[in-house]
Amino acid sequence: MEQSDNEEAKSIKMTEAMKEDIRREFIHGHTDENGAFDYPSIDSLVQKYGVPRTTLYRYASKEDWQRQRNHVQTDIDERIRATRLKDYVEHSNRLDDNALRLAQSLMAKVARKITEDEQQLRNDPDYEGMAAGVLDRLASVVGQAQKIGKLALGEAQEISKVSTNVAIPESFREIADELDAIAAAKSQSGNHTIQ
Repeated sequence: MEQSDNEEAKSIKMTEAMKEDIRREFIHGHTDENGAFDYPSIDSLVQKYGVPRTTLYRYASKEDWQRQRNHVQTDIDERIRATRLKDYVEHSNRLDDNALRLAQSLMAKVARKITEDEQQLRNDPDYEGMAAGVLDRLASVVGQAQKIGKLALGEAQEISKVSTNVAIPESFREIADELDAIAAAKSQSGNHTIQ
């Protein structure tokens, strides 16, 4: 107890303005010399400001500084979560936009290949058209591009079957029609069938 009395004797008298500064620092924290954010303890504030320990503990208890600090920390945590969520949503939207552009580009490239093949079929009587394996791979690319596009738009995660439906994009229908036309042209140009 003698040491505590000596510490109290070395302490300076706390003014109302000083008490408010200490309270604010305890509740809101501060940035230390290394740039790290810190919430000081009552004891560290006693040492920093040279005020009586018992007096500071009494004020902190009476005015419920710890509850106020908890409220501030909760508010900060909620703001951080909201900011992170906003950033996540923005990144997710950019990813979806890029995926949708990629899906559209893939479909356009397949359509271009099919159009080139159709032109060659019309212009060259000896040309038999794309091989069935190539057509199959192109159709697979279209299916994957459609899945990517639908996922980017927030639609079905798995497309298990495609039915004739007005919800099917016009570009997909055009590609499917072109594939049917190529298949028909191939079967007419020779005595073989496409399977």
